[in-house]
Amino acid sequence: MAICAPKLRLLCSIAFLTILHSTSAASAEPPRPAGSATDDLRWHLDHVLATSQTASFRALDPVGRRAEIRRIVTGLFDWSEMSRRALGAQWRERSGPERRAFATRFGALAEHAYMGQVEQLSARGVPPDPVRYLGESANGKETVVRTALMYPHEMPVDFLMSRRGARWQVTDVRVDGVSAAENYGAQFRRVTASESFAGLVDRMIEKADAAPGDTHGAAQR
Repeated sequence: MAICAPKLRLLCSIAFLTILHSTSAASAEPPRPAGSATDDLRWHLDHVLATSQTASFRALDPVGRRAEIRRIVTGLFDWSEMSRRALGAQWRERSGPERRAFATRFGALAEHAYMGQVEQLSARGVPPDPVRYLGESANGKETVVRTALMYPHEMPVDFLMSRRGARWQVTDVRVDGVSAAENYGAQFRRVTASESFAGLVDRMIEKADAAPGDTHGAAQR
């Protein structure tokens, strides 16, 4: 059974495509803000966009590009919290080391989903005004940053973010109202219904190690 079914792969790609876009790009690393959740999110979008358009980035091999994007987005996503939401009751059954390992694999799996988009963006360039920031609002202990992805067609994308010290981290992404963590979780539960938890982790490793953009590779086997 696949880790990412076709519909989920589309969700993953759309959700993480927003990491790659911004309404403006700077030729150098922008100053890091210490303000709102929107400010922190926009900083990451600006930085990745600017990096993806440089000649030095395009000259890197796939491993080097992946490492560079990972350097920028490290700390943006709270993979531990997203893993907890995705696994649900199974999260409570796992030991501390298992949780940490799973969160690392989850991050690598999501990275695989958006690296294919980075490659395309670097090659093709960015369409004008691809993302609109529509505001943010409190939702319990979280802040929801509302955006609209305008390319290839308009799609609402909400980032759920929590403050961690002076910075903000993404705890879930909702695309047209659908939670990425919940969709991943549905796939995880299907795998663990017929295989062990270790088997799920093995599938995640295989998928994350496949070439960016490979949507049918190891996880389909």
